[in-house]
Amino acid sequence: RAMESLDEYRAHLNARRNERPFYDADGLQDPEMAYVCWVDVMGAGSTLRRSASLAANAIVKFHDSVLRWRQENEGHHVNFYPALDGVYAVTTQFHDLMAFLGCVFVRNALGFILDGNPLHRNMIRAGVAYGPVYQGHGGWEGSARLRDSEYGQRILFGIALAQAYEAERRSAPPFGIAIDESARAFAAPDARVLAGLYWRWWVMRSGEAGAKDRTVARALQLSLEEHYDWLEAHPHELSYPADRSREHRQRLQEYFDDIHHVHSD
Repeated sequence: RAMESLDEYRAHLNARRNERPFYDADGLQDPEMAYVCWVDVMGAGSTLRRSASLAANAIVKFHDSVLRWRQENEGHHVNFYPALDGVYAVTTQFHDLMAFLGCVFVRNALGFILDGNPLHRNMIRAGVAYGPVYQGHGGWEGSARLRDSEYGQRILFGIALAQAYEAERRSAPPFGIAIDESARAFAAPDARVLAGLYWRWWVMRSGEAGAKDRTVARALQLSLEEHYDWLEAHPHELSYPADRSREHRQRLQEYFDDIHHVHSD
């Protein structure tokens, strides 16, 4: 007789109980309070639909800059979780976050400024949040399979991830860093609460190094103005809607306007 009811199907399938995914949430450990930064390559998805080689140009250059910083800074306290067109950077150390963002934005800005081909120019932006996160094996005591695996060590989750991602998506201008409300309200014990919607990467270092970063930022501002003139002339070819282009241009003008008066010294 053919099975008809859900109870009959359940009884029949009960012998396969051990095939079900298993996790005991009672094994979830306390989260760690940390800064979470999501850095994204803008437009990578639409570029990938047009050309694999152009998308690879954008994505690989970005990840090269992230990996280079990690290799050059032994002893840092930043954990990286790369995705296709971006990376999550997680740290409890405010100064490590500043060092990472400042360097990666300067190097990608140099690539943008010095590349004369508009199709090879890649823009990045970021969002920063602060809050509870689970990373590595800390959350997987309730799953022996994940707890004991390299795969499990690569999993990251927590509300701060969503907050950083949304800050980048909703508020960050091209080559800008947006700060979620969580990082404006709370901070690590040895750090200050961030103020304002934007965090400008050319103010993260002082002295001669800071002056060099401001020079890059000013050159980037001019390059972005030129690039958006070109983008507005090619909206259909690049699948960059005119309204989005205008919005991003207005945001970057606000963001880079502070180059001249944030540092009046």
